[in-house]
Amino acid sequence: MPKTIRALLIEDDPGWQEAIKWILSETEDIVLLATVQNKTDALAVLKYTEPDVVLLDIMLNGRDDGISLIQSILKQHPNTKIIMLSSLESDEIIWEAFLQGATNYIVKSHEYESIPPAIREAVSGMASIHQSSATAMRKIFQRMRHEQLSSMLTPQEGRILSLVYQGKKTPEIQRILDIEAHTIDNHISRINKKFKTTSRKDAAKAAKTMGLLEQYLSDGL
Repeated sequence: MPKTIRALLIEDDPGWQEAIKWILSETEDIVLLATVQNKTDALAVLKYTEPDVVLLDIMLNGRDDGISLIQSILKQHPNTKIIMLSSLESDEIIWEAFLQGATNYIVKSHEYESIPPAIREAVSGMASIHQSSATAMRKIFQRMRHEQLSSMLTPQEGRILSLVYQGKKTPEIQRILDIEAHTIDNHISRINKKFKTTSRKDAAKAAKTMGLLEQYLSDGL
């Protein structure tokens, strides 16, 4: 017989309260311990209950108490899994929820039926990011990856490589950027070490492939 999963619902929307109560009542392995509507009641209930999963709305009574509640819950019950419920689809809010320790994030525009499977996955330790928030997470990771890559080049290195990519020779680069030939050579040497390339053309191609030259090319360099 599967272990009974104990859930706590922190939600102030009556419609969602009833919907989640109903969908969980249809399961044989998930029991709803309690439903509370605000941060104060949630912290009080958590003093004498130990849920396996907390379903947590971000906006409680018009305030974003849900985000700050994540750490409070985990401080009392470090093994409890937290699944966020919210109509908010902001990349930054979704990212912040995961940073604070949420296991999953479900956007409320999606079906109630996805909640029980998400609860089971969370408890099993095999939770995948819900499709409603996965796009936001991918965008955040892509942005972080781009920022990480962008930091590989200094602005001057980027300008030099963009000119190399356009087929400019050292005299032309000197004239456009008003720098000495030996300065260009020094920059190219450092760039080749970073990209593990052996020529300025190869380095320029690598930087273009990584998307590191778009800013400089759009500036007309």
